[in-house]
Amino acid sequence: MTSEEVAIHSKKTYSSFGVFMMGMNAILFITLQQYPFFYETRIGLNVGLMTLGAVIYTVWDMINDPLIGHFSDKNYGFTRRRGKRFPWIAGGIVPLIFVVILLFSPPGLDQYGETVTFVWFILFLALYDGLTSAILVNYQSLLPVKFRSDADRRNVGTVVHLFMMLGPFVGLILVGALVTSEAASFQLLAIALGAFMVITFLLSIPGLREDETLKESYFLKEQGSDPFLSELTGNIRMALREREFVLLALVTVAIAITTSLIAVSTPYYAQYVYGVSADAELGNLVAQISIPFVATTTLGIPFYFWLIRKIGHLKAFKIALVLAPLPLFLIYISFTAGSEASLPIVMLGAAIWGIFGGILQISRIPLQGDFFDTMAVRQGRRQEGMYFGLWNFFSRIVTLVMLGILAIIHTLTNFDADAVTQPLEALWGIMAHFGLIPGVILLLAALVFVRSWKLDSTAMEKVREELEATGL
Repeated sequence: MTSEEVAIHSKKTYSSFGVFMMGMNAILFITLQQYPFFYETRIGLNVGLMTLGAVIYTVWDMINDPLIGHFSDKNYGFTRRRGKRFPWIAGGIVPLIFVVILLFSPPGLDQYGETVTFVWFILFLALYDGLTSAILVNYQSLLPVKFRSDADRRNVGTVVHLFMMLGPFVGLILVGALVTSEAASFQLLAIALGAFMVITFLLSIPGLREDETLKESYFLKEQGSDPFLSELTGNIRMALREREFVLLALVTVAIAITTSLIAVSTPYYAQYVYGVSADAELGNLVAQISIPFVATTTLGIPFYFWLIRKIGHLKAFKIALVLAPLPLFLIYISFTAGSEASLPIVMLGAAIWGIFGGILQISRIPLQGDFFDTMAVRQGRRQEGMYFGLWNFFSRIVTLVMLGILAIIHTLTNFDADAVTQPLEALWGIMAHFGLIPGVILLLAALVFVRSWKLDSTAMEKVREELEATGL
């Protein structure tokens, strides 16, 4: 058995490292699912203004994410004592919780006007983005250097995925229990999510801490001493020249757009297509639609792990990526059965999408490990933070695309947030951004990735030999 097949870390370490994403993904998933619906239907902010806000904060992202990745890759006075990644993660938790609460606590539109509410929306969306970037860039960058073997990466990838799915499950329970027609109910939801985040972070501290060997390894291959701007722009140009980086960015963005559109469309479907009769039932129906996805993604983990180990993470990733659009097209055409009759079909589509989503999530972690190992060999140093910073920048474009799609479709189909009953074309529009559009986006990304990705098992054997020879 080769060193790449031997698991070095314990199950306790996997669990402690993974449980962090339970609280984090609860906040990420529920915030993403609820804030567009909250601002458009509960606060009354025009979806066009929300899209403009997304444009403004995406410009901020052009500076924010690469900077976070650049600075988090550097060593500081605290690195030998506290580690390189853990201080960034720990320092962002409490500020993130307060920002989420304030994002769902905007000044009233009637009392303060649309301009004040719009500025509030931009400000706290930008702060939310910056804090989640700082936390996730460092969490993601820690994984490939802490867990070096293929066995460790498969194991921790499985555990992380399990906790990632349990997070939204807990969040959906909170949505069902707390969300009503009152805007204040969303503030209670944000507070509950924050409390859950604190608990999971405390449990994750042992797994997130870097040991002394890892801390010392940060000083073996340090970044160069070029002027800041020259070094940063040079790193960005270098990343964009790498085919594998561009392909992973494309797939990451496509999956994120797909997930975002499905999540944000769920309450629109529940209230307007299915036609919830009472506002108090909205949260329960949203949870009912989302739980099949969470259930299959979570309960299928033993099968996904076996499949990936049997056929390899690259082959599993490609197969899941190509097949994943099919249940999304099923969700779209479910409306032909009628509003109420579409619900079981939508839930079936969500369940099937959960299967492919589970395979994609677990197999993507060792796939990213292959990329980082290859870049370390090509460049002679490890720069996970820089790459994740750039990936997160591209991923933040997702919000702009998502809100842009909602704005265009709602405008073209005469959607009226104040109306109880929507015209037929608006209902089809909701179904389009629920299933059709995310399915097409994912299918196009799959065709490009499957055709162009070259880091197969043969290529990675050579990479690992060079890694071992260089000590990287």
